[in-house]
Amino acid sequence: MPLNFTFALSQQQTFELRCDYGSRRLDKTELAALIDLCEQNYYAQDEDRLLYLTQLGRQLYQWLDGKEGWLRRALDEADEQTILLDLIKTSEAQGLNPETERVALGLAHLPWELLHDGAGFLLQRQNISVLPVRSVQQRQTPLIGVQNRPLRLLFMATSPEGIKPILDFEREEANILQATENQPLALIVEESGSVAELSNLVQSYSEDYFDIFHLTGHGIIYTHKDYGYLLPKGTALRDNTPCFITEDEVGNIQLTTVKNLAEAFSGRWPRVTFLSGCHTGQVSNKGTVPSMAQALVKAGAGIVLG
Repeated sequence: MPLNFTFALSQQQTFELRCDYGSRRLDKTELAALIDLCEQNYYAQDEDRLLYLTQLGRQLYQWLDGKEGWLRRALDEADEQTILLDLIKTSEAQGLNPETERVALGLAHLPWELLHDGAGFLLQRQNISVLPVRSVQQRQTPLIGVQNRPLRLLFMATSPEGIKPILDFEREEANILQATENQPLALIVEESGSVAELSNLVQSYSEDYFDIFHLTGHGIIYTHKDYGYLLPKGTALRDNTPCFITEDEVGNIQLTTVKNLAEAFSGRWPRVTFLSGCHTGQVSNKGTVPSMAQALVKAGAGIVLG
């Protein structure tokens, strides 16, 4: 049996953590501080990054475990254990005040994959799974079951003129082929790096043809101060918008938003979308703007890895 942690939000906009062993009220100020700490250290790029991530994982573990020892108890009671984190009620809540909204969205994006019990990261153990659930879609049609055919993967790399560092996307494509060398794979490559051309390619195949879409390139959180020079004159983009730096039809810079990607697929999403770019899993503006990955799920994508 999995251990279910549910993050709940009352009408008084207070937070509560519930599991099979009981429930406890969560301190909003403590939660905000934990979210700030993770935001500050998770994206650190210096030589001590692994140390920061380990410390974050320990703090997350101790906070989730609590003085009651719920997490330790579950791990001691079963040889194999699934930790299910139900974040739906907080991540999809409406009508919250700004302070509560920030914490509610930030909870969903805490780096749960870092949970560390002092001996190691939980996800490094074969008998433990950590599954954060942030959103559930209502599907009108059932998913197609196992099919006797090669996996169909659509790969697109973007490398517009003037953007550095230049990515070794050919190596990334080679890594995919190497990782799947013992599996039947149909790899279709969109070589232009253009979302307009991507749309044309998707429309040229039948609906539900692609299983996976793999997009590689540079991801950013747009602000006019840092990236305004990338926008063509006469265009505007709201600050803190997650973007992917793609190409136009002639290889120049084009900033692609979630709305642009959704329009390219016109509701014909592959089962899995993988965004191989920085900041695509990062919430911005202190947690009030969803990440690109989360926003794509809201736009209809099934599973998105940022």
